[in-house]
Amino acid sequence: MYSNEHTMYSLSSTPILPLKANTNYTVQLCAINLSGCGSWTPIDSNAKCSTGPHLQHHFPDIRLETTGSMGQLKLVFPRVSERFGSVTCYRVFVVKLPFGYTLSDLSPYKPSELNLTSYARVHYHQVFKPEAYIADEIPSHEFNNEVIIGDRKYTSCLDVEKDNLALNGAEEELVSNGGEVIDDGPLAELTNYTGFVEIHVLGANGVILRKQSAYLSPIQTTSSPLLSMPTSTNAVSPLLSSIGNPSTTTILLCLISGVAVILLIIILILWLLIRRNSDSNSGGHAVRTHDKLNSIQRSKHVHSNGIVMNGVLPTTTTTRTLNGGHVSVHSADREGDNPVVAIHVINLPQIFRERSAQNNRLFEVEFDSLAKCFADRTCLSGELADNVPKNRCPDVKCFDETRVRLSPIDGQPHSDYINANFVSYNQKLYVCCEGPLESTVKDFWRMIYEYECSVIVMLTGCEEQGSEKCAQYWSDDGIKTIDNQFTVCVQSVRIYSDYIIRRFQLSTIDHRYTRDVLQFHYMMWKDVSPTELLPSGILRLIKHVNEHYCPDRGPIVVHCSTGLGRSPTYIAIDSLLPEIISGFVNIYECVLNLRYQRNQCLHTADQYVFIYRALLEFAIFGDTEVDVEQFETYYQQIIEEQIDNVNLLNTQFDRLEFTVEDPKSCEYGLLPENIDKNRFTHVIPYDINRVILPTNVNKDESNYINASLIQGYDRYLSFIATQDPLESTLKDFICMVYEENVSVIVMLSEATDVCYWPSTESTYGNYSVKLMNRRPEQRSSARISALELNVSKLSSSVTETSGDGVTPVQHGVTLYQLYGWSDPIIPETAFAVIELCETVLNECRSKSPILVQCCNGAQRCTLFISLLSLLQQIKVDKRVDVFQTARATKMQRCSAFQRFEEYAFLYTALMDYILSRNLCDTSDVVL
Repeated sequence: MYSNEHTMYSLSSTPILPLKANTNYTVQLCAINLSGCGSWTPIDSNAKCSTGPHLQHHFPDIRLETTGSMGQLKLVFPRVSERFGSVTCYRVFVVKLPFGYTLSDLSPYKPSELNLTSYARVHYHQVFKPEAYIADEIPSHEFNNEVIIGDRKYTSCLDVEKDNLALNGAEEELVSNGGEVIDDGPLAELTNYTGFVEIHVLGANGVILRKQSAYLSPIQTTSSPLLSMPTSTNAVSPLLSSIGNPSTTTILLCLISGVAVILLIIILILWLLIRRNSDSNSGGHAVRTHDKLNSIQRSKHVHSNGIVMNGVLPTTTTTRTLNGGHVSVHSADREGDNPVVAIHVINLPQIFRERSAQNNRLFEVEFDSLAKCFADRTCLSGELADNVPKNRCPDVKCFDETRVRLSPIDGQPHSDYINANFVSYNQKLYVCCEGPLESTVKDFWRMIYEYECSVIVMLTGCEEQGSEKCAQYWSDDGIKTIDNQFTVCVQSVRIYSDYIIRRFQLSTIDHRYTRDVLQFHYMMWKDVSPTELLPSGILRLIKHVNEHYCPDRGPIVVHCSTGLGRSPTYIAIDSLLPEIISGFVNIYECVLNLRYQRNQCLHTADQYVFIYRALLEFAIFGDTEVDVEQFETYYQQIIEEQIDNVNLLNTQFDRLEFTVEDPKSCEYGLLPENIDKNRFTHVIPYDINRVILPTNVNKDESNYINASLIQGYDRYLSFIATQDPLESTLKDFICMVYEENVSVIVMLSEATDVCYWPSTESTYGNYSVKLMNRRPEQRSSARISALELNVSKLSSSVTETSGDGVTPVQHGVTLYQLYGWSDPIIPETAFAVIELCETVLNECRSKSPILVQCCNGAQRCTLFISLLSLLQQIKVDKRVDVFQTARATKMQRCSAFQRFEEYAFLYTALMDYILSRNLCDTSDVVL
């Protein structure tokens, strides 16, 4: 640093030698002439000055070390010298290296230029380039030269730096860390990590000076003796890779674990019997909180505007910003004596099977042991006369201690009430609420405004099965004015396969305040038991919501109809996913916590079991969805990366067979009267989704045909997979085409012994088929023929009256036939099947199922159905999930994907499709 001074009687300036930073100096002047220096100026306050703080040029030696504990590393570094400035904070940044990355690959990125994101994104999402997250912030007065990364314990510098700046009169200039979330969650096993340290020095005029160290030498995390994680977090599941290839040691450990689980269950049952006897003797219906929650800490949280939040908010301390205030979230000890302890992820499949046996008997026992009421919880506000109409159901009132409090409105008593609660588990804060009524829409938007919420998850339709479930609190046609307080405008709508994203612009009526709010409206979860709901859809929704959620923008608002079933189920799954990554999960504790915060929530055993199912699926299969532009990189990764000398593509195929549910029955197709209607006895439709034909009044005909209804990826896309008809089943085949309103048939057999399309017109039982047109063959990459048919029913009971009298009802059918598939397993070229898929997608204009037939109704049918579904997924979502698509098809049709070549073909076909259309260069889609 240089200082330039001017002499009093000279126009020239004299430079003073470089001065040291953060140093006090005393300055004296004298006049110099030929006789030398005259008298020195006196030393007083005006003669004293100091140089400002400055960042030092070099950091001391900093290194990462292993700790021997699963999911943890140790950061070792000495205190930085404060000779040149007072260090206020040490920030620890962690960088998880993607598969194949080395330190040299980070050279294009300086630490200050690296994308700063969250722990959740780095560990739960597909990440193909390095990203950093903040694992800890250490105030200088709490400095320790060893920091454990991954132990869920951290501190924050925010309050310390605020105090320092306030002393310098510059508090308003603080660049707060509010948008940079600290999260010291567990690290992935057998994964390379690096990182860097950033120091903050309090500079002159309240400016915070920042300097980052160089990247630390990468180090690989260790693995649990029972859990061997791959180096990629997303290519395979968090569950141990040895599930598919168990070693002798693993088998022995599983046997030991199984015995331990059985003993635990026996102890649980005895405990419950003793407890119930004790409860009945006491005669009390209200369960005291300390009896059920054991060691769970309950801390009172006071919002800056006076809101008192009493809740069970476990895990480590963090800071939530709500309308400008801060809510402290404290930790709960997971070593309490809860009836059900934390489960090791490796034991989750076995435990699920045991508890789901005998129609979920042990799950029912476990669920019934959960507390239903708490002595220290009240619902007084919801019972007030002014507030009763604000509850969707008279008996569903929210707890006073955790309810969301709105700002009171003058002259309107109890206007602070809305049927909504703050709930939290594992550091994430939600608002769990009922779907607004028409009379409470204004309160709903007041809540969004006052708590600065930016994400809404809607898990209900506005109307379901003829019953109103939720008021439509937005307008599809334009701007909706809310009680002369706010306006809500739909800025954009993007329709995905099973949910819709709407971007709202919420503005005050004077337009002084405007903010964007994203609504994720999930369409597939009806207000019924989630037994038939696929967990993969909910897991995909959770992933996409978390990609757009930032904790500094208020809690996530989750609502269904009553806020008791679907909403807390979603919250529980989202909150427990980090525990799956860490290796231990405590579902019982989570549900108990949520019940303590939202009255009557998670009230059915089916919802409880579904939480287990979803977490089990994530533990076994992981996240296999990939953005289209990253598919090529992902494909190379799963081919090259190996576990026990088996690449991840083979591992995925092996896991297609994994299931914890009871085997589906195929009894109807094996009945004596139906057995001859099957071409092959090993390809029989599952009873649960077989096509059921109509029967005559006397019911002397079988309703069986070897055909399965298959739901595709898109909720508007469905299929029928069936075998080529036999002579004896030809009329049943035509009956199915007519009664299921099929408009497109895809024939994947080049030759069949039974031809059902006539040269002119033919009759099959009560149905007639007429050839209307034979289109010219397509001969580009494939030879595809197309016939246009009319199918009609001759029965007089189904007719339309025209000017000429009574005519049979008929509808058009297009029959496509693919030639050139001579290989018994897969086509010679993928482009032929891709072209047929695109032709069919362009042809389909209705919601009627696409009928796909091949010799056995399984091998080629399911391959074509899966590929077409994947192309539709790319078209709609700009993402693709080969594993879940193939698995969903396999779960719906017997004998699907029996060979690895079939599964691998889906990947190669998608690679050909994506590269031929330059989809890897797709830019980001604006919501």
